[in-house]
Amino acid sequence: MKEGAEKYGYIFVDTTGTTCDTFHPNAAGHRHIADRILEALPDANFPFTDVASDSEYYDAIEFMYRKGYMAGTSETQFSPDSALTKAALVQALYGMADSPEVNTDNLSFADLDSSNPAFKAAVWAVSNGIVKASDGKFEPDSEISVADFGLTMIRFSAKVDFNLKRVVKTVSMSFNLALENKFIIIKRSITRAQAAQKLAGYRYY
Repeated sequence: MKEGAEKYGYIFVDTTGTTCDTFHPNAAGHRHIADRILEALPDANFPFTDVASDSEYYDAIEFMYRKGYMAGTSETQFSPDSALTKAALVQALYGMADSPEVNTDNLSFADLDSSNPAFKAAVWAVSNGIVKASDGKFEPDSEISVADFGLTMIRFSAKVDFNLKRVVKTVSMSFNLALENKFIIIKRSITRAQAAQKLAGYRYY
């Protein structure tokens, strides 16, 4: 049974909305109806209603969410077409690095409180040279461009998750990402869905 489906039931109605007899003459009919209902039910472990199960980025987003690398923008929204923020990127990379211990005593940001969920990841990313802070500010809500995403992934693979083969593949991924965006528009923001696809793919290099 699909997880979360046990709390649902069903009744038969005709085209006018009138309740009909709930008996169906054979088990196959019941199974067919139940299967169609289960397809329509939300997945208890994947709450995002704006990510269609047949979309090209569904598997990547599901992977990143289930691993805890990326969260939604709300309880039911992932906002796949929205720009990836700096905070969301470092949180994903921090999780992919297995969330190492971080000394947060010697670094602070004027625009990111220590109580913020992204704070520890931000300290880790800046301390390891993966991203930069400027004038004491982290700029957590700044949008990540296609170019910056590629460069950040190269720094991450070289400084934190070093493996020569992976570094080479990351450089290749960054080049291909620029190529996909026709180079001249690599300054545009990378979407959350695009980032999920690239990050999920990187995890399996």
